[in-house]
Amino acid sequence: MRVIVCGGGPGGATAAATLARAGVETVLIEKSFSRIKPCGGAIPPVLVRDFDIPEHLIQRRVSSVAVYAPSGRAVTMDIHQGYVGMVCREAFDAFLRQRAGQLGALVVEGRVEGVDATERGATVTFTTPQGNRQTLVADAIIGADGANSFVARTFDLHQGGLVAAAVQERFALNTETARRLNDRCAIYYDGRYSPDFYGWVFPKADHVAVGTGTAIRSANLKGHLEAFKQHLGISERPTLREGAPIPLRPYDRWVTNRVALVGDAAGLVASSSGEGIFYAMKSGEMAAEAMLECRHDLRSEKLYRAYQKAFLKKYGATFRFLELMQNLYYKNDARREAFVAICRDRGVQDLTFQSYMYKTLVRMPMLDGIRIMSKNFYHLTRALLGLYRPTRLDATPA
Repeated sequence: MRVIVCGGGPGGATAAATLARAGVETVLIEKSFSRIKPCGGAIPPVLVRDFDIPEHLIQRRVSSVAVYAPSGRAVTMDIHQGYVGMVCREAFDAFLRQRAGQLGALVVEGRVEGVDATERGATVTFTTPQGNRQTLVADAIIGADGANSFVARTFDLHQGGLVAAAVQERFALNTETARRLNDRCAIYYDGRYSPDFYGWVFPKADHVAVGTGTAIRSANLKGHLEAFKQHLGISERPTLREGAPIPLRPYDRWVTNRVALVGDAAGLVASSSGEGIFYAMKSGEMAAEAMLECRHDLRSEKLYRAYQKAFLKKYGATFRFLELMQNLYYKNDARREAFVAICRDRGVQDLTFQSYMYKTLVRMPMLDGIRIMSKNFYHLTRALLGLYRPTRLDATPA
């Protein structure tokens, strides 16, 4: 059995490592080893544990997150018995590809320009940086080539999703402003900085990352970022500017005969948070395991049951819940004000971080659940009735 993995990010590299570890002939094709993926780089402890991520790749262990309402009011949420890990994708992705290679996968640099799959087998055509064009024959293909997946478009699998655009800039820690912003994670729920998502400040070892995103095509994303930087007091030029599409809803179908999509290519990024690294790696692992299970019969329906249906059974409720939260609270500033007000509750904070760190919807005592639901109803009702009219404080963030 031979499997070709198109795309060498976390999802593709994990799929390749899983297959190679099982003794499958695996080719991993990454379009550029030097590519810098625009990404906040936040990972949960469960990812570090499940995928044996070495300590040196985690640049920061963040123990608190500050969330800001449109009025400027802030809530600092401390993470008890856990953390948000921060990684740089250049080093993180390179490590995962190297590990796949050490396990036996052939890792090559090249741009995929043609894919095909029939009842008899699959083919992938790619061109190396030196201009050499090659065609490989395989039994199956894993599409891990991002939100603009060539594999997905070729097999008409991008149906029913939702894609946002994101932009991020990096600032070296050589100014007082950058060092101040690098103290902790900060999330800004404010229509001036994003009409339907949020602005973020993520600390790293040698820089701070500042970005925003939106799924509204008519929005002036560059203008939102400039307003955000002005509010943060940033006047320096960035050391790097990055932009990329971010899927915010799983596509309807990720599987066809001999082909499976993983990560961003399948739309597996969580709504409301925009988190995708964990789901990319889990989907890569599960898609590879499904191909091992179905190696003698790689038809669409069998792959679907072994992979997509299994993934949604495990994580589908989380995706649906987070999309509901985004639809409820990210629509306007009154609702964002209500959302931050809810975040003051210690039970809400614990529920949020436990769910984030362990990637499951946490069950809680009935009385706590009723109390939290009542608070959600109360604050959302106030927002819908127009009782939240944010007064801009416009204070420099602490």
